[in-house]
Amino acid sequence: MTMRKYLFLLCIPFAFLSCKKEPVSEPVIGNGAALMMLKVNYVTDSLEGGKIFNFPTYYSLNNNIPIVVNYQAPNPYGNVTLIYDPTADTLFDGGMGISGGGTLRKPTFDNIHNIGGNVQTAVSAPSKSSIQNITATGMYASSYDLASIWAPVAHLSITKQFMDLANVKIGLFLYTPSQNSSNAASWSWVWVFYKDK
Repeated sequence: MTMRKYLFLLCIPFAFLSCKKEPVSEPVIGNGAALMMLKVNYVTDSLEGGKIFNFPTYYSLNNNIPIVVNYQAPNPYGNVTLIYDPTADTLFDGGMGISGGGTLRKPTFDNIHNIGGNVQTAVSAPSKSSIQNITATGMYASSYDLASIWAPVAHLSITKQFMDLANVKIGLFLYTPSQNSSNAASWSWVWVFYKDK
């Protein structure tokens, strides 16, 4: 065997080793507690992104998501934070203004399609009575169109993964960076999915 053929045969395995598949970005729901936020535009009902948080296992004694809402009414500027009670981690931190100017500081919502694909069959919406109203002001209570704000998240694989869990808890939060409804295009619904173990 010539030296050229010998070198060629040696190079073949290295060529295959260098042709690795691109890693598939799958959503990660940890073995402990997990919380996911999905952000939907208030006016257009379009999905604006998502965020998944993983925590140590937490055994809650009730059916509520363990979130504490700290609310400072705008005068002219205010703030709202959502804190994960078991660890005191800030999940959401958003400014508010009477006439606008509020800025979302946390979290950074990722393109949800980068952390999971779609499913063909829409995931059924939870009943309104099972959705925790996450608010400090009681401002929206049950006066919202569930079908229109569920539709943008209904075909997400990650939504199905959470909804298939026996212990999932669902919450809904309305973020209003402007208190003036004429600026409602800046408002967002935030779906909160939570499992404690």
